[in-house]
Amino acid sequence: MHIHGVCRAIAFLITSKETKNLFNLVDDGDTTQARYYSVLSKVIGVNIECVGSFKSHFASLMMDSVVSKMNDRHLRTWFDILQQYQITDSPLNVRVYREMCENTNLQVNGSLLKSQGFQLQHKWMSVQLLDEVLKSHIEEEYLPKKLL
Repeated sequence: MHIHGVCRAIAFLITSKETKNLFNLVDDGDTTQARYYSVLSKVIGVNIECVGSFKSHFASLMMDSVVSKMNDRHLRTWFDILQQYQITDSPLNVRVYREMCENTNLQVNGSLLKSQGFQLQHKWMSVQLLDEVLKSHIEEEYLPKKLL
């Protein structure tokens, strides 16, 4: 969900009389990991691909090792980037957790929030919206300008 939508939803709920429910904040895009990677790869210019079922099954047999190797590789690079560009505080987290890689499908329903009258301004993730968010991170010095 777009950050502006998250902020609008929080403000909406603060002013509402609804206090007993838990609300899911989700877009209407039926966003999948493959769709997210597709949009992200267009924005940052790096090919990101999902592996096939055979590789996924093999990796699941050694999940702790796979996650550890991913973190060794990506965290070191991420911290080098932060240090190189003197970024001392970033809300972005590149750590991979085992739960993120396990074979669990997650579908989140945001209909309860909509039933209260909340309407999304951004219905789904797009290249334009993700580019906008990344540019704001660059302006706030959470990301270096050279990365995009």
